[in-house]
Amino acid sequence: MEEEVQGAQTEFEGLMSAMPLSSDVKSDRQLESPQKTSRSPSQLASSPSHVDDLHCRYGSFISELHSRHSTELRMWSDKLRERTNERDGALASAQGLEQRAMALQTEADQGQKEVEALKTKHERRMEKMKQDHARNIEKRDKEIKELKKLLKSARCVDGNSHSWTQRRKWGFGNNRRRIGFDDPAANTGSSDDKGSDRSVERENEPNADVEEDCCSESELAVAKTVIARLQHQLQSKDAEIEELTASNAAQASALYAARQETSRLRADRDILEIERSNEAKAIHERYGAVISELQK
Repeated sequence: MEEEVQGAQTEFEGLMSAMPLSSDVKSDRQLESPQKTSRSPSQLASSPSHVDDLHCRYGSFISELHSRHSTELRMWSDKLRERTNERDGALASAQGLEQRAMALQTEADQGQKEVEALKTKHERRMEKMKQDHARNIEKRDKEIKELKKLLKSARCVDGNSHSWTQRRKWGFGNNRRRIGFDDPAANTGSSDDKGSDRSVERENEPNADVEEDCCSESELAVAKTVIARLQHQLQSKDAEIEELTASNAAQASALYAARQETSRLRADRDILEIERSNEAKAIHERYGAVISELQK
C-alpha cells in the first residue's frame, strides 16, 4: 500500500506539473502548510484524509486517462491484428502462387520430356521405315531381274523343252506334213527326193536356222506364280506404306499438339511468375514496415 501510494503521488505530481491547474487547485496548494507537504510517504499512506483528498481531486482525471489509454490500446491492438491477418493472407496467397508456378513448371517439364520422347520415337520409326523401304526395293529389283530371266526363256507353247531346230530334225510339230511323214504320196519318192524336198521346206521357213529358247509349262506356271506373289507383296507393301504414312501424320499432329500445350504451359508459368512478383512487391510496399516491426 505504501509503495502504491508513493508511485501514485509521484505520477500525480508529474502530471499536475505538466497540466494547467484551475484557480481552485492553485488556492488549495497555496493553503497547504509546509508541514503537510513535507510529510514522508509513510505519513501520507497512514493518512486516510490525504488518500480521500487525492481521490476526490484526481479520480475523474485518472478514470478518463485510463479509459483513453485502454481505448487507444484496443484500437492499436485491433489494427495490429488486422494487419497481421492481412499479412498472413498475403503470404498464403504468395505461397499458393508459388506452389502453382512450381506445379506448372513440373507439368511443362513433363510435357517437354514427352515431346522429346515422341520426337525420338518418330525419328527412329522414320529411319526404320526408310531402311525397310530400301531393302524392299532392292529385294524387288532382284526378283524382277530373276523374273525377267524366266520370262525371257518362256517362249514355248506346246510343252516341249527342245529347240525348234532340234524338233525340225526329229520331224515334230508343224513340219511333219512338210517333210512327208503324214503324206502318203510324199513317201513314194526316193530318198534323194525326200532330202531335196526337206531342204526346200527348211529354206522356205522363216528363221529356220535361229534357235529360240523355250521352257516347259511347269516353268511357265512357276513364273506366273512368282509374278502373282510379287504383285501381292507389292500390294502389301503399298498398304503398309499408306498405314505408316497415316500413322506418321497422326504422330506429327500429336507432336504439334504437345508442342502447343508446352507453349501454353510456359506462357501460363510466365504469367504466374509476373503475378507473383507483382504481388510480392505490393505486399512489401503495403506491409513492409509492419512485417519488419513484427519480425523484430
